[in-house]
Amino acid sequence: MPAPINEKTILDAALAVWREEGFRNATTRKVAERAGVGEVTLFRRFGDKAALFRAALQTQADEFQKTGTTFTGDLKRDLSAAVEAYARLLERNGAIILDFLLEAPRNSQLKEAAPIPMAAIGRLAALIGQYQDKGELKPGNPLDLVLSLLGPIIMRYAISKAQPTAQIRLTPSAHVNVWLSGHGARSSGD
Repeated sequence: MPAPINEKTILDAALAVWREEGFRNATTRKVAERAGVGEVTLFRRFGDKAALFRAALQTQADEFQKTGTTFTGDLKRDLSAAVEAYARLLERNGAIILDFLLEAPRNSQLKEAAPIPMAAIGRLAALIGQYQDKGELKPGNPLDLVLSLLGPIIMRYAISKAQPTAQIRLTPSAHVNVWLSGHGARSSGD
């Protein structure tokens, strides 16, 4: 009787190959070798390369949503958790995110995966919307607020990769405090 196939191992292998090779050069053969399974197993389980990599991307979006978009009623805590979760996502998979952003517009297989990261960002926008409804954040388009919250994290990541000796540390709570100084609700006297 064959050993059970660990889907997490396969998806982790797909992410590792994508990270190292880029989507265009990543192959199911390389993923199968990394995961220690036959390539036929990948096709039986996922159908094709695009579906395999969409499933791998979905695991990362799910992890971000689970740890970074939960409403607790504590604005600073929730935003700090979102910033921390996004920073971890970038640290683990920044190469994949950049490759995805560059390749998706020209690659029909990746275009099909475009809703995955947008759904995760949408969950964070919904969280921000909840705090706007409570009056703890200024009104406005929640997606714009998400972009202003996460944009500096992306820049820190990019600079740290381009200039590894640069000391660009991220402290989620400090980042949130600065962000809230511009986007938090103000007293009626302001």
